[in-house]
Amino acid sequence: MNKKQEYFHRESHAYMQYESDDFSFFVFQMINNLIGQFDSKEVAVEIGAGMGRFSAPVVNNFKQIYLIEPSASFCEALKEKFSDCNHVKICNDTADSLLKANFSCPPKSLIFVFHTLHHMNYEQRQTIFEIIAKKDLVGVFVEPNPYNLLILLQILITPEMSFSEEKEYLKLTRGTIEKEISVHKLKLEKFKRCCNLPPGLIARLLKNKRSIVDAFESIPTNFIPFLSAYHIMICRKE
Repeated sequence: MNKKQEYFHRESHAYMQYESDDFSFFVFQMINNLIGQFDSKEVAVEIGAGMGRFSAPVVNNFKQIYLIEPSASFCEALKEKFSDCNHVKICNDTADSLLKANFSCPPKSLIFVFHTLHHMNYEQRQTIFEIIAKKDLVGVFVEPNPYNLLILLQILITPEMSFSEEKEYLKLTRGTIEKEISVHKLKLEKFKRCCNLPPGLIARLLKNKRSIVDAFESIPTNFIPFLSAYHIMICRKE
């Protein structure tokens, strides 16, 4: 097992596994509110599904799901999590392989990329943007907020996290994403900062103190961009 495989192994990321899927449904609700109404609920693709940290609401809201994950170890976790879901296809593969295989799904389908773009280099991200453009899909990206210093602190103090594997998030500002997607004539249609409390704390508060979470989410972040943990970006063809 090389260093990359060791890092993206289910036993190396225990901190990513929450007791419930409440947090993922919370984020998905904000995506739903931002988009307004999905063009199609037939097919959805999630690239870099990991161990399913954000996958449950996607699985619950679409008729056919493709969970794409290059880590064999993470795929095993996905198979366990969604073992009873016949409409879910788990693919131990990469976005690059999908493009070469001429992967097809209906136009306007959603392609979700949760917390994954920063684990890719520029060329790998361009592959995803090319898929979105060629297939006329809608891209939904949820990424760590590069202005939030608490995320950097988390990387530095969490033994399971590696700065070399996470540092790319510092580059992925709104402007950078807009520049990168424009190569394939995609536009950033919607942008929203979210999670004004640390995600782990939100996950705990959602159980019986949702009002606290909602109160913090109501704080405008236009002039305090460092407050939110994530930003949501929706892109499609110009």
